[in-house]
Amino acid sequence: MTNRYLIFAACLSAFSLLVACGGGSDDDFIPIDTTEETTWQFNDFEYEGGVSSQGNGDTSDGPFGVLVITTEEDESNGDFSGSALTFTYADVGAGNYNVVTANDFASMRSEDSSAKVIVVSCTVGSATNSATRYDALSNGTASVTVDAEGKYHIGITSLTVTKTIEVGNGVPNAPEIGTLNVTNAFDFSN
Repeated sequence: MTNRYLIFAACLSAFSLLVACGGGSDDDFIPIDTTEETTWQFNDFEYEGGVSSQGNGDTSDGPFGVLVITTEEDESNGDFSGSALTFTYADVGAGNYNVVTANDFASMRSEDSSAKVIVVSCTVGSATNSATRYDALSNGTASVTVDAEGKYHIGITSLTVTKTIEVGNGVPNAPEIGTLNVTNAFDFSN
């Protein structure tokens, strides 16, 4: 009987420690500066938001949002001139969001409608006849802040993205894998 109490006490202590020390993914959440311009960087190429649009929807798995931002009249990056960002995110408030694939987004939302998940893609070379799209295949985090108007602001640091689609012949010499950094992506259209 004494062994059972010791085992129970050990399990209770371990559980208490896990509850006290464990936390959601928002324990280290740092809100982004919503006054900064919308900019992003794909590898060494820098872009500034020119046009944006945000839409919201609802499914049986819960509300979601889609944000698209493109450059405007960008010809400063040679073959990599012109870019667009696309985000599909769970509309569940501020916090740290796990970057996932589109398939994982659907399945995770189906399992838990409050899951903080986001799909991220970046197209480069859109000002030329050939463009290349990169998708984040997972293993990253996006910081999401919601302003007083309900607009979602997204920040990302050092997200690995993989080439998935080439329009035309794609951007010449586009790498298979790139790094994406995003500063304050939001719908600034109005």
